[in-house]
Amino acid sequence: ASIGIAMSKPEDTVLIVLKRAAIALKQAKAAKGHQFACYEAALEPRMLQTVFFETKIRDAIKYEQFELYYQPKFNIHKKAFDGMEALIRWHHPEDGFIAPDQFIPIAEEYGLITKIDEWVLRTAMKETKNWNERLGKALKIAVNISPQHLTKPNFVQKLESLLQEL
Repeated sequence: ASIGIAMSKPEDTVLIVLKRAAIALKQAKAAKGHQFACYEAALEPRMLQTVFFETKIRDAIKYEQFELYYQPKFNIHKKAFDGMEALIRWHHPEDGFIAPDQFIPIAEEYGLITKIDEWVLRTAMKETKNWNERLGKALKIAVNISPQHLTKPNFVQKLESLLQEL
């Protein structure tokens, strides 16, 4: 169990104390493992920014603001193009491009990464199928998957289901 602790002052409302306890709880959970944390005012701006960013990620999933870019892979032994790697990018309508290292850790922390992984897999599979049909040959596409997704017991079934959608 993780515990967030907040002290109250006579002028504090219940909502303020609960908000502070929630911020401390987020800090305890971020420490990985069974921890407790006490609210510190210095934590608040960072935690509020993370919670705000989490909401933006949920919107990005809902409004399909992600894009895939494909980086060519070259086999130096064969001296030939040997497929591509699918790389996710987030094009936020107001903030512009947001780098994966900014949103993926938060998506993992808030349990949103599997939805993102599924979108990446579905999109890469569809685009690869279209390219294969147009080119008349099979391209290899590498896709990065979060360890959280790989450890789910139904990952293989989900992958099979995505393939069936094609």
